[in-house]
Amino acid sequence: MRRAFVVCLSFCILLLGAQVAVGGPLEDGLSAYERGDYNMAMRLLRPLADGGDPRARNTLGRMYELARGVDEDLKTAAHWYELAARDGDAPAQNNLAVMYTLGRGVRHDPLEAVRWYRSAAEKGYSAAQYNLGVVYDEGLGVSTDYRLAVKWYRLAAQQELPAAQHNLALMYTLGRGVPRNYSQALKLYRRAAANGYAPAQNNLGLMYLNGLAVGKDLMLAYFWFSLAVQQGNDEAEANRLMIVQDMSPDQLAEAHSLIRAWKGREGS
Repeated sequence: MRRAFVVCLSFCILLLGAQVAVGGPLEDGLSAYERGDYNMAMRLLRPLADGGDPRARNTLGRMYELARGVDEDLKTAAHWYELAARDGDAPAQNNLAVMYTLGRGVRHDPLEAVRWYRSAAEKGYSAAQYNLGVVYDEGLGVSTDYRLAVKWYRLAAQQELPAAQHNLALMYTLGRGVPRNYSQALKLYRRAAANGYAPAQNNLGLMYLNGLAVGKDLMLAYFWFSLAVQQGNDEAEANRLMIVQDMSPDQLAEAHSLIRAWKGREGS
């Protein structure tokens, strides 16, 4: 099963994780990017990037990669990532590794990608830990090693990265790198699903559908499938259509009541 790579921005984590003091050029530039004022972000961050600031350089890389206020230029994006990565910036190391994994702006080079993922992962950067788990899970530039995949997934999952929680749950579900343990998988699916991760919501629905480590419950299966469907998960849509014909009107009504309550919680 192919899994998506996670590309994270250092300033996104910073701004969402803690309040940033406004006043310095770097903070102002990152704030301008976050609110979509890309011209201001470029004016503030480009001099800092030219002066060697790794966070400014990483941000410029994202601007060129995603065409935020500038034309898309993957080579220039990779250039800024590499400058920041060589200064030890973990988010930039992860982003540069993704470029090497996908061959975006640089040659396709899985071995070089692994080198940069590992450098960022060993610094404790959760996105790189997750991606290194994927590398060992899928055998991308390295020999497949499920135990090492589990190691890196677990480290990222401990930092509440939903994709890592989901993939670690899959390893417990399939018995890859760890003994099969549906109870442990259930706990991890629940954490990732509560964090809004659609694949985990779908798989949690399957746990309830099949009664794995939990009592079989079509109503809760429908509930979790529906949350994943709202995020465009096609597998969950197929699963929901499969079970709806076996549900009573009361079960459907209760499921929709839970869905409304979930939406209310998200909106509060």
